[in-house]
Amino acid sequence: MIKVRVSQPTSEPVTLAEAKLWIPGAEDAWLSAMIPMVREVVELWTSRVLAQSTWKVGYNADEVAKVMRLPIRPVSAITSCEIYLPDGTQINLTPVPQHRIFGEFVVHWADVSEITRYDLDTENALVLTVTAGYQSSAEIPSILRIGVREILAYWHQNRGEGFSLTGAVRESGVGAATVPPPVPLWVRQRLADMVHAC
Repeated sequence: MIKVRVSQPTSEPVTLAEAKLWIPGAEDAWLSAMIPMVREVVELWTSRVLAQSTWKVGYNADEVAKVMRLPIRPVSAITSCEIYLPDGTQINLTPVPQHRIFGEFVVHWADVSEITRYDLDTENALVLTVTAGYQSSAEIPSILRIGVREILAYWHQNRGEGFSLTGAVRESGVGAATVPPPVPLWVRQRLADMVHAC
């Protein structure tokens, strides 16, 4: 199973003004570059999408089942479903049979054989297009916002150590010295604990 964001959020869960209150003295350019990177780290480690955006979720053939869970939360809609055959043929399945179970979106096929009857490609045989993320910063659990604040503060305290954050470093125009250091294990563990509390 893979998950890929295909549209970036139009706003961040933390504003520049809020970040400046948390970290007095931090440069605006540094904070503006780091806020999206921190959001991506928190999303990666918690599987919670902090800002609403569109995702593609791909399942291998052996992962297709009657009930299919999604690897990200919160989900507000599953907008499309495509299956792929080994010869490259794409078949669109609509509408997508989606339900909420204990507050979590799942795909629930009335008859999974309507999919498995096809000779599915081995990898990414079924791809869902999903709208996920909290619709406003007010909906984000406070404990996740604390996680954002702690990582921002740690990176600011240790800025300039030249750590490369795979997949998150972007051209910000503020110089290589802004590349953040790694996040220590205790912060990662705290984020993991936060997930269970949400």
